[in-house]
Amino acid sequence: MSNSKESSDYVLNKRYELDVVYLLRSANPAYKNSAYIGTTPTPQKRLRMHNGELAAGAKRTKSRRPWEFVLLVYGFPSKIAAFQFEWAWQHPHRTRHIDSYSYQKRDNQIDTKLRVLSDLFCSKSYCRWPLHLHIMISLDEFNKISKKSSPISNLPKNFRITQGSFDTYLSETGNMYSFADINGIPKDLRYASQFNKFEKIKQKNPKCNLCGGIIDIMNHETYLTCLSTSCMYTSHILCLANLFLAQEKSEKNHLSNDEPLLPISGRCPDCEQTLRWGDLIDTMHLRRALLE
Repeated sequence: MSNSKESSDYVLNKRYELDVVYLLRSANPAYKNSAYIGTTPTPQKRLRMHNGELAAGAKRTKSRRPWEFVLLVYGFPSKIAAFQFEWAWQHPHRTRHIDSYSYQKRDNQIDTKLRVLSDLFCSKSYCRWPLHLHIMISLDEFNKISKKSSPISNLPKNFRITQGSFDTYLSETGNMYSFADINGIPKDLRYASQFNKFEKIKQKNPKCNLCGGIIDIMNHETYLTCLSTSCMYTSHILCLANLFLAQEKSEKNHLSNDEPLLPISGRCPDCEQTLRWGDLIDTMHLRRALLE
């Protein structure tokens, strides 16, 4: 997109299509333990569909209305990855990611779904992903329905966890999705920071701060910039991945004996800020959407 104002408006409209995998519970007293798992880029709209306020919606939820959110999981690298996680969560008796023998087909009880989620979070497949768990009900209520299967009891340290309703965030911050801000930076400021950095970098002969090689600034998928609004550190994506992996190895931060292909997080060599790899990749995609 050549026009920066048009690009900004585009991302402001698209940024919070979160590709969340969500867990609903029935608020109908006759089905109070019933749960439903789905995927959507627009959580509030999807809930209204499940509750019959808008057209469409899954037929399986029609008889047990009304429904309410229990939690959202997001931070997936793509829509496909979100759909794959949804399928594994819906079918614990068939997925290869966890011990499928521990679960039975058609067990849609809320505590079972939370136990499956805990197993998925700690699995080899997902424990290094930059996922975010956002709880929509009170923590007391969440712990009550979780019983002994709360997914927050042994959450991998690279996962984020937040709590609060959309209305609470809207009244406190003016943005119902502010829990999704990266490093506390609202989306419009993160856009402005990326745009300003791009403008400064392109005026020079941009080089990787690690290897010294030339950076093709229009090939956005090949380089990353620090998330701090005041830090200009820029490097090739592979160079920074290798640095972060080396940092993890030196700090014995491995979650298994396998050699990981991608890091969880690392420290910016310039400003020393801790940066999550998933946040860096998300910001790179933001910059690409704005400036290509």
